[in-house]
Amino acid sequence: MSEIKYLTVCSRLTQSMKDCLDEVPRRGGFFNWLFAFKGEISAFNDVDDFNKYDIIHINGSPNDQILASEVRRRINKDNKRTKIVLNNDHVHEIWPQWNMPFQRYYDAQRQADMVFGTEQYQTSNLIEGAKCIPHPHWIHMLKRWGRKNVNDSIGYLFHWWEGNTMTPGIWSYKLREQGIKHRSKLYAYMPDRDKFPNWTKVYFDDLISPMAYPQFIESIIQNKIVVDYCGYHTYGRTSVDMAAIGVPMVGSNRIDSMRRCFPFTSHDPYDTKAMVESIKKLWTDEAFYKKVVDYAKEACEYYNYKNSKERFLKALKETEEEKKNE
Repeated sequence: MSEIKYLTVCSRLTQSMKDCLDEVPRRGGFFNWLFAFKGEISAFNDVDDFNKYDIIHINGSPNDQILASEVRRRINKDNKRTKIVLNNDHVHEIWPQWNMPFQRYYDAQRQADMVFGTEQYQTSNLIEGAKCIPHPHWIHMLKRWGRKNVNDSIGYLFHWWEGNTMTPGIWSYKLREQGIKHRSKLYAYMPDRDKFPNWTKVYFDDLISPMAYPQFIESIIQNKIVVDYCGYHTYGRTSVDMAAIGVPMVGSNRIDSMRRCFPFTSHDPYDTKAMVESIKKLWTDEAFYKKVVDYAKEACEYYNYKNSKERFLKALKETEEEKKNE
């Protein structure tokens, strides 16, 4: 099979995007398709000829959705080889923040040859025929990343698009009440996105602002346990990375990678009793701790470059066949 010519196209290639491409270790997510396919990335206005590519991949953020129709216009009518792929970027729960009807997003999706989401329930809100394909991770490198120091602390994740610190704050409170003495650290904290800013500083010992990904990884893996409350449906980049490195997680079963990598410790995000019990068991039971870590280390291979690329190409072929039969 000849080498696939792959292009990620975006409205503008910012410095922060360029920085993501040079990270070691590299954050999981959308940009890893570029490495899985050994392809190119370019701003829309810098592409001289879209017809020379086999796959043109667009991240369906509000800024880049319009590119699907713009790329379609620039592909020759007789070109049956070049395929446009658009993936959903933002979790469905925040679509109302775009302040536009969902049909406008659907119009952009219909310009693509394949559309995919990264979590099954999120994907169900896309147009009919959309596939579910979680983003890839640099698993090989992450598994070589060791944990040097492990502290008696628990790292909690803050999601700017949700801003709920009260629910995980309850977990931390109950853990202390039940004798689990720990330092609580809230990562990627953005006070302007916090729904309870006056109380968050009471719930958690350390409020840690967003940082460059390599620094984030070095810091968060020093926690004995990492916890991800997330009431929204997403594939979950951090839980894949923690699984590969060997850090146990407790978190929401609305996260694809929590269900897949940490089935023993993923629960409904509002099931506080189950969350607290899982954290306590990891804190006190060494055999269970090892069981959770070992299972996750194997399960995370689902997200490696080879497996992800195979899923992508299989889905693209299936979509092509489905459209022929319409």
